[in-house]
Amino acid sequence: MLPTMSEKAETEPNIRELLDRVATLHQEAAEAAGKGDLERVDALTTEVAAIRRRVERVRRPPRHSPTGAGRTSARSQALMALDDMGVAAPPREIARFHEVRFGVDLDVRALASVRRDERKAFDRQGPDRATPYLVPALDVRLLQPVRGPLTLSSWSLERRLLAPTSPRVDHLRLTRRLAELARDLGGEQGNRVLGLAGSYARSVTGALGRADLDPAAIIVAADAELAEIAGFDDQERARGAKRARAQLQPDEQLWGWEDRPGLQVIAGGGGSG
Repeated sequence: MLPTMSEKAETEPNIRELLDRVATLHQEAAEAAGKGDLERVDALTTEVAAIRRRVERVRRPPRHSPTGAGRTSARSQALMALDDMGVAAPPREIARFHEVRFGVDLDVRALASVRRDERKAFDRQGPDRATPYLVPALDVRLLQPVRGPLTLSSWSLERRLLAPTSPRVDHLRLTRRLAELARDLGGEQGNRVLGLAGSYARSVTGALGRADLDPAAIIVAADAELAEIAGFDDQERARGAKRARAQLQPDEQLWGWEDRPGLQVIAGGGGSG
């Protein structure tokens, strides 16, 4: 039975509040990592996972017609996928996740001009639009846009920056996220997600030691490698975010530095204190 209007009005704000809480927790985790408080990081990460499970219980895969007015735009699909992924990702990876997670194709060609289109929309509407913008990931040293990976403007600056070790850390976090989804969803949808988790886990030591894919084993293996490299990576991102907030205008913190005089050399690279 479809939800009533009153039920929708009750559920949708709850989801927004939960996702806002997730964004706040990610910010707190980045700050804790910058201080070297890894115990606090672990506690915050556990809380994030619990909130995402609550979101799963009220959010359902969208029903879209393949053509016509009922079709959801590729931009909206990408927003939903990235929010669920939780890490920076290039369009092709976003499309693959969306297809497996929601059982609906996302035409990656429709995202070819997304950066330019989103920047034009930002110039017209400003930063306070109801839905986030798709914005580029930024290099932690140069604070310039990185070719390929997209992020959400609603994410903290720390999550949108990429240090040298960030691609690997984000790969592990996405692998873990997929394994969690597969475990929690179950059924045909869970099996699809588990297959994608297994594909990501091929490079993770100890994740695929059994004949059948095991979400728990993938999570444990991803966590083991994250314990070795994520703390340093989070600290680099936190240092980069601190410099960006001090040196860049608010719009540049979303879209990156664009060759402004006086900023060609940015002091304190990602690896420095």
